[in-house]
Amino acid sequence: MKSVLWGLVIISFCCGLITAHLIDTSTQFPSSQGVAPDRASPQDWISEDQIQVLSDRVVINVPDARWARFAPTRSMDPVLDEGAYGIQIVPQSPDQLAIGDIITYDYNGRKIIHRIVEIGIDGQGYYFKTKGDNNPQPDPDLVRWHQVERVLIAVIY
Repeated sequence: MKSVLWGLVIISFCCGLITAHLIDTSTQFPSSQGVAPDRASPQDWISEDQIQVLSDRVVINVPDARWARFAPTRSMDPVLDEGAYGIQIVPQSPDQLAIGDIITYDYNGRKIIHRIVEIGIDGQGYYFKTKGDNNPQPDPDLVRWHQVERVLIAVIY
């Protein structure tokens, strides 16, 4: 049983918070301090008191958590790829998301999992510019709040 426990590695992301000045300078969003947005770490969604490491299992107390698998697209290498699993939650409002967070969003019926590299507000409301970590350019279209389905809070290798 101990070998199973040792074989389970959970990476919970955390980052420092700063504010990002966007087009609407009255609106500020958290980001990772001193890091390029396409390499910013996600914010810490799981506190230490929500994690229990026991002799026979690991328990993460996160309400409404969902299990995720990843397609072998290589767009999020080396963080995510086939063989890694994730824990996701449904964000309740756009102001919960930060630069560096990895979201799942709907793009014409396809599920895309990419990192937020920019957040802003325009005439249509909140938008998120996303990018696969292994992609040379950001995604061509802005992601709107209604397209966001989940945010990744942990990765299991």
